[in-house]
Amino acid sequence: MTAVPFPRQPSQPPDRAGSGASPDITPVFALKELVARLNREQHKIQDLLSSLGFALRSFNNLNQFLELIPLMASRVTDSDGGALILYKPNGQVRLERLHCQDSRWSQDLRRALESATRQITTSSTAANPDESGALSPAVTAALDHQISHHLGTEIQLFGTAILVKNAERGRLYVFSRDPEYVWTE
Repeated sequence: MTAVPFPRQPSQPPDRAGSGASPDITPVFALKELVARLNREQHKIQDLLSSLGFALRSFNNLNQFLELIPLMASRVTDSDGGALILYKPNGQVRLERLHCQDSRWSQDLRRALESATRQITTSSTAANPDESGALSPAVTAALDHQISHHLGTEIQLFGTAILVKNAERGRLYVFSRDPEYVWTE
């Protein structure tokens, strides 16, 4: 029989001398947070799909479908709301649909957006759309500026073009009161 020496365990691990936290708390907490975030995302997606499914089952005209666009945009991007602004062939710029999570804030937003679109519509450049019925990039930039000006500095505003046959026919906006909010096309 041969005796093998038993290795000695150090009394205290070298890197954990000053640490009072258990090594299992951080990974478990992070895992719980990831599971909770996944659960929230799953519920959000289920709500969006049920809304879209209902709209498509009862789809009778374009207006019903347009109602969902700002709602879907605001839910998918986790913003406070969304707005759909369309360009008419005669050069008018019109707020088509608005969705806002907070109904009290919705009225203020509606007034600001309608005021901005009225100012763009009455300008001389908006009254002259090109041959495809689209407005010039300068008018689009002026619209973005006017809406941002009317909403104020405390609201983050992001917009993207709505293209039909490579011509811009409107803008989809999302907005948030969170100063850390970011969104990309």
